[in-house]
Amino acid sequence: MLADEIIGMVKTLTRGLETSDETLPLRMIERLGPKSSFISEKHTLKHFRRFWAPTVFDRSFSWEPPAKGCEELLNEKTIKILQTHNPKPLPDDLVKELKKMEKTWFKQAGLKYEYPKRER
Repeated sequence: MLADEIIGMVKTLTRGLETSDETLPLRMIERLGPKSSFISEKHTLKHFRRFWAPTVFDRSFSWEPPAKGCEELLNEKTIKILQTHNPKPLPDDLVKELKKMEKTWFKQAGLKYEYPKRER
């Protein structure tokens, strides 16, 4: 989970900032002036969600420690994903191909192609 958080941050940083007439509305800035509020503009509404926000790291400043530490947030996030994630099954032809590859790897490693039985 920590790696996921860091990867999200790095992807955002390495993507850079898109600067175009659409993302940097110089005409609107010039029209409204330096002391204006841009919060009620349609452009702001359209673009304000285009940012990365951490889910584990606390970027706020306070003299008080956060209610939950990084370790606790990571544990909660992990447990939530384990409890709620339902991956889509792989297509049958892909499963068949993966099993063939797996069998080959077992054979190359000199191992018996079987798994221990698991109790449920």
